[in-house]
Amino acid sequence: MVTHFSRILSSRLELEDLTNGILPELMRYCDSNAGAILIEDNGSFIPRACIGIEKPEILGQREMIKRCASEAKRMRIDLPPDIMIEGALLSARPASIIIEPIVYHEVTLALIVLSFLKAPREEINKILDLLSPNIAIALRNALSYDQLQRLAANDSLTGLFNRRFGMARLQEEYGRAVRSNAPIGICIFDLDHFKQVNDTYGHQAGDRVLIHIARIIRSVLREGDIALRYGGEEFMAVLPGASMTDAYQIAERIRRQVEESEFLHGPQRIKLTLSGGVASWPDFDASSPEALVKRADESLYASKEGGRNRITVL
Repeated sequence: MVTHFSRILSSRLELEDLTNGILPELMRYCDSNAGAILIEDNGSFIPRACIGIEKPEILGQREMIKRCASEAKRMRIDLPPDIMIEGALLSARPASIIIEPIVYHEVTLALIVLSFLKAPREEINKILDLLSPNIAIALRNALSYDQLQRLAANDSLTGLFNRRFGMARLQEEYGRAVRSNAPIGICIFDLDHFKQVNDTYGHQAGDRVLIHIARIIRSVLREGDIALRYGGEEFMAVLPGASMTDAYQIAERIRRQVEESEFLHGPQRIKLTLSGGVASWPDFDASSPEALVKRADESLYASKEGGRNRITVL
């Protein structure tokens, strides 16, 4: 199996040819009746190969797809007989769906969706464990350098910079600020009571909340500012040229817009607030970008301790 599959991977260099070669073989090995391969493109996952799926273009909009891409972990969804999938998959009702993230050096390059009319065999996990690393290498070779750079930089759920790339940009901007003796501000935000949202409404609603917050942050920031997903429900904004007052005003605008925004889960409106902490060099004489982040984090902690839904400057 592996030898045959490796021949398919090595003989196809173009992305479309590669994905169209992978999918039918993988479906055959796994006894899947339908499937698709989705490739990341500017924050969305676009189907590049599809068999037996009626509306593949809407797959990338599904919360389970975004969640799998964000967590980079295999997902299996077992569907009761009375549950219909709203046009996302088949005319025949599947018993199970497996979503397999294809990850190369901690970057999700693609998602493979496999549908099953009956419960998948136990050995399918072993098959995917065996073949997924080879698929990742083949896709990495087929993707352009620019695509790989962008994939490595972005958080797949929110589209903001991920922590690793965002912190590298902070290092660059801090060094530039010190050399030019210009201020630089940092805001760190944390969603209030986010665990309660997940526990009450589910992880798919929680993911939509994170996307919603990311959009608000992006809409408020100025040209040249940097937004990143700092942790689970934590975000950071790096503000070149921003004094402590500037950074506070920007953070407060974000806090206010989140509080005033309307987030609907079905017919229910979910009240959202966030807390923030602000620091700026040279108002705070930080000896390094890490020290500046630590100060902003301490300010965030003070906001949490002070009752949440506020911005604090220490």
